[in-house]
Amino acid sequence: MRARFDDLIARGATAVRELMGEPEELDFDCKRKRNPNVGEPDKEDKETLGKMLSAFSNSMGGLLLWGVDARPNSVGIDCIQGFEPISNIGLFEARMKALAVEALMPRISDVQIEAIEDPPGSNKGFLAVYIDRSERRPHQCEFGHKAYYRRAGSSSRQMEHFEVEDAFKRVMVPTLEASCEVYLAGSRLGATDIGISLTLTNSSNVSAMYPYVMVDLPHPFDVDGYRRTSGINQRQHGATRCFEGESGTAIHPGVVRPMAMLKLTVPTTHKPPSDLVIERHHLTNRMLKVRYGCRDLRMQEKVLEFSPDFLIAGVPNGHLVF
Repeated sequence: MRARFDDLIARGATAVRELMGEPEELDFDCKRKRNPNVGEPDKEDKETLGKMLSAFSNSMGGLLLWGVDARPNSVGIDCIQGFEPISNIGLFEARMKALAVEALMPRISDVQIEAIEDPPGSNKGFLAVYIDRSERRPHQCEFGHKAYYRRAGSSSRQMEHFEVEDAFKRVMVPTLEASCEVYLAGSRLGATDIGISLTLTNSSNVSAMYPYVMVDLPHPFDVDGYRRTSGINQRQHGATRCFEGESGTAIHPGVVRPMAMLKLTVPTTHKPPSDLVIERHHLTNRMLKVRYGCRDLRMQEKVLEFSPDFLIAGVPNGHLVF
């Protein structure tokens, strides 16, 4: 549903109106503003926001679209059957962003809220709200009747006591972030190996057990065979290189751990006494798609981009020339 959110923001009201007839789903819901003629949200709008944020964050995440009328069709399926653009949509957007911060307990900060004008420049339109499933669930709605909600089919319902109890027993999940550092992996006549250390940073309060990184290495990337990271096993599965933590390997809170040592080989000219000259066209912008995770954490994906200036920084006495 994140792709639909991005498409709505990119294409605007045209994309919204193309949804006519679309059914509400587990991760997609539509709401009409109680009074679409004013931008200020009232008590009912506020409670609806809190309920929906609780339901989506406690389930699989989802998209909430305001200013859209979804009702049961002839066979009882809730589908989009009309549109009610909201006046002063800029004010409504600002107010809902402020309310989202206070809507749940524990708080969440990654709700995305964007206004979609219809037509452009009219300050009237729709509001798209996107939230991912939370790793800190369950979240209680703080507006109106304070309760925990979750999605059930295309609707949101209050969680039963046993569901809330089970959710609190859920294991805390670490938060990992992939990044990289560059270094000089080796130099010889006519070529230089620029090393790339893929790292995982644990920014949570719990240890990340059995961490792993998977990456496809397009030419001229390769594994740095002269450097290995302790506690990490390497294997190849088709075109994918896997770097997996051994039993007992952990990334503790606040720790940055090297997971994979790679290299990028580029042609080099040696300039006495010790300078290395690399032609810029050999260091064009490059990227690697990295997948990573650990025990209890859903696999994450990130595209790491390498600019020529970033790569040359790993080469002492290295110079880029045109």
